[in-house]
Amino acid sequence: MSGAAERIGMPDAAVGGGRPRRAFRLRHLLTGATLLFLGIAVLVLGAVVASQVRIASLAADTRDNVLPAIVARQEISRDVERLILFGEELLNSADPVKRRQARLSAQTLVFNEPGFRSDPKVREVGSRTLAALAEMATSRDRRDALNGEAFALLLEIDALPAVALRGEPLKELLIRAMNGDSVAALDELGRQIDTVLRAGAPSRLAVQAKRLLELRREIVAIDRGNAKTWDEITHQLKSVTDTLATQAQLQTHERFSEIQEQASRVELVGLAGLAFLTTLLGIFAWGMHRLFIRPLVQATDILDQALHGEKIPELPGSAIVEIGSIVEAAGTLVANTRALEEERQKVMSARLEAAAETARDLEVLVQQRTRQLEQAMRAAETANVSKSTFLANMSHEIRTPMNAIVGMAHLVRRGGVSARQAEQLDKIDQASQHLLSVINDILDLSKIEAGKLTLEEVDVAVGSLPDYVISMLAERAAAKGLRLTAEVEPIDLHLRGDPTRLTQALLNYATNAVKFTEKGSVVLRIRQEEESETDVLLRFVVEDTGIGVAPEAAEKIFDAFEQADSSTTRKYGGTGLGLAITKHLAEIMGGTVGMESAPGRGSTFWFTARLRKGGGDVAHAPAETPDPERVLAGGYRGARILLAEDEPVNQELALELLTDAGMVVDVAADGAAALRMASAHDYALILMDMQMPKMNGIEAAREIRRLPGLGGLPIIAMTANAYAEDKARCFEAGMDDFIAKPIDPDILFATLLKWLARPRAPAP
Repeated sequence: MSGAAERIGMPDAAVGGGRPRRAFRLRHLLTGATLLFLGIAVLVLGAVVASQVRIASLAADTRDNVLPAIVARQEISRDVERLILFGEELLNSADPVKRRQARLSAQTLVFNEPGFRSDPKVREVGSRTLAALAEMATSRDRRDALNGEAFALLLEIDALPAVALRGEPLKELLIRAMNGDSVAALDELGRQIDTVLRAGAPSRLAVQAKRLLELRREIVAIDRGNAKTWDEITHQLKSVTDTLATQAQLQTHERFSEIQEQASRVELVGLAGLAFLTTLLGIFAWGMHRLFIRPLVQATDILDQALHGEKIPELPGSAIVEIGSIVEAAGTLVANTRALEEERQKVMSARLEAAAETARDLEVLVQQRTRQLEQAMRAAETANVSKSTFLANMSHEIRTPMNAIVGMAHLVRRGGVSARQAEQLDKIDQASQHLLSVINDILDLSKIEAGKLTLEEVDVAVGSLPDYVISMLAERAAAKGLRLTAEVEPIDLHLRGDPTRLTQALLNYATNAVKFTEKGSVVLRIRQEEESETDVLLRFVVEDTGIGVAPEAAEKIFDAFEQADSSTTRKYGGTGLGLAITKHLAEIMGGTVGMESAPGRGSTFWFTARLRKGGGDVAHAPAETPDPERVLAGGYRGARILLAEDEPVNQELALELLTDAGMVVDVAADGAAALRMASAHDYALILMDMQMPKMNGIEAAREIRRLPGLGGLPIIAMTANAYAEDKARCFEAGMDDFIAKPIDPDILFATLLKWLARPRAPAP
């Protein structure tokens, strides 16, 4: 009996039975598993390394090729912007030396900069720009010569005696002609000068005066031609910069997409390899437990029993000695493990302290970034307020002269004109309405982007909306021989919403349909899509037989300033805002937009809007009323009106309209004068401008409301401040109604009739 067997009371025959064969299988199992794991790891590592090499190659190519190309495009864009600055210097400078320098600088830029030499399209646009600059330089030189001749004539005339016209000398009229910047103004001055000359002026003076007017007309024509040419060139140059920017973005996006794809492949390979290795590891663990761990645990238990003096009935041969060695090694391992745990705790403490320090640094950095973000937000809010103020001022400054243009054209038409003059006045009116629509679109888009666009909720006569749109476009459609019809599904519901914005969205679609349709028809349709307990979803459709929209343009056609094709701007005009505004309006009204089109087969544009149900009967279009001007002239002749207006042309226009309607009009040139006159006289109604010197219309209205007995006096705002905020300010100040400039005579007379016919409310 051996020593180990003797100590635990086991016979020698029980030691070592079958152990070499089991050890041999275990060795082969461990070797095979190790080789399998190594093979799989090598494959996964190889795939990862290959993908990493590809990513490195893409990064190097991006650094060496893509980024230089993007930088080159940016350099070209900056060169194009410099070329635009040189062109504006040549167009606007009154100094011939500066104009020549600007032209030479432009030539040097186009001929010497690499961007203009390397890109054919940029080189072509640059050559066209140089040709246009040469033509503009020649025109500017010609203008200087004509201007010099005009000033020489004016100096000769200045030496002659003054001839008076309505209290103004002829020389003053000629000086005004020298400052005139439009053909209409020069024509008006020409008629006044002819009147003076026919009163007995010397023939030489008449020749000089007419020559001076001819020179000014030619100068105005040159200025307009140069401005038009430069606008076209500027559009082409900006199109080039936009194209370059788009190309750079696309190239950058493609490269980063490819790099991201390679990174995703690395991740996928790594995850697949990890999953496979994990599965094999589980199988290996199961085998190790069955073939090695379980027998080892049994041996450890037997060893523990032996240490306590217990007799072991069965023990595998010499394995007891090996297990004893393992137990002794395990004790050593436990001691080492404890030492390592203490070392690990020290390392973890150090790392936690470092992590805490990093967290404090990150907190400070976050606070800094938060302060910077707050500053940026405040700056953005300030910029947004400045933008809104600028747009409001721009609207006022454009609407004021437009009021004079539209109003004077209306007065000329009322005075009797020839057929040719009527046609010319129609063109003036159409151009003014187009400009006004552009201004309104810009203001609407600005309010939409700022989130300040609010909707009314009033009764909506759905069936009358297409009729109004058709009445607006009937003349234009008839001129092109188009059939303009409406198909409205009967809707027996009382609905509430914003009819103005619904009409605006439908009119945008219909206007485009008429514009882009040369023959055939345009059909407006309205039908009900959905109905709930509280609201109804309506679908508004405009279908035409026009030129259609290409598929590649359909995705961006509802974006602001976008059109189906760049040639559309030159052939059909437009700002590209109508469809974008329609999209925003539809979304604000709880709907959406869409279109179906094919080139040459027409288009179908639609939008949906959700209208709230209201109580009562179905809303219908208001019945037609008699001519308000005729009613005023017949029933309210002699009514005394106070007009608070500081602009002379607007005064003249309002006086003419009100006087023709039989009103007696007093004029106040500022708010302070309006306050004095309102307290001194008994007026039936006050028309109040907002922006006036000394005291504005808002303050004047508040002060008038404080006067005894004037709390019920109708005060109507008549102003070029057309924002909804301006309208709200007028009502807050105590005004009763609001008329936006340019003045529509029909709206003016209808508003006057509305308030003159209403009994005056007693003063509070």
